[in-house]
Amino acid sequence: MLDVKTGDGAFMKTLDDARALAHSLVSIGNASGVRTEAVITNMDAPLGTMVGNAMEVVESIEVLKGRGPGDTRELSVFLAARMLVAAGLHSDEGTAMTCVRDAIRSGAGIEAFRRIIENQGGDPRVIDDYQLLPRASREHHVLAERFGFVSFRAEPIGHAAVALGAGRTKLDDIVNPAVGIELLVPHATEVRQGEPLLLVRHDSDTQLAGALRILERAIVFSETPPAVRPLVLERIVNG
Repeated sequence: MLDVKTGDGAFMKTLDDARALAHSLVSIGNASGVRTEAVITNMDAPLGTMVGNAMEVVESIEVLKGRGPGDTRELSVFLAARMLVAAGLHSDEGTAMTCVRDAIRSGAGIEAFRRIIENQGGDPRVIDDYQLLPRASREHHVLAERFGFVSFRAEPIGHAAVALGAGRTKLDDIVNPAVGIELLVPHATEVRQGEPLLLVRHDSDTQLAGALRILERAIVFSETPPAVRPLVLERIVNG
């Protein structure tokens, strides 16, 4: 089950390019004897609210606990359900989605993740205590400069996270798992001037300054609600 992104924050900026990649990948998988399908999903804005290594781990755990952002929950349940159907464990998507939601509701999903951490030599206590994960030493709020509807561009937010140290620009860069960016308001919603939009977690004033310059391109205001594409745009079953 492949999730091929398209949009501002994806490698494939256009739906046509994403579709071509998805068809190619599905063809390769099926030709190799592996039942393969893909969905093309929207990455115009960040998925969820967290951008950064430890922060995204927390968000993932929250989804397994039945919480977390609605779009991340929706896509996670959908992809898991499609995997159950593809594996032949359920005959239809509706039943499979109910099964996934039941596993989350009962705690079976988070307990499976706990066992994965243990089997890989990690510390499963992080599931119950997020303070055990790396956390940046400083925080900075980015405020709305005006009243209006705010949209977040995924690509510059990703680049800003890299500027903080959350990713590499060259092979020998050291990744800082503690830093990142949190979206404090939903994408494409109305905000007031001075309202906090982003929380930037950082360990360096120099890196913060670089990230803030990039984030100037990430926040877009409009007087009317912006058009938002669906989360799942297409399904590719045959290459």
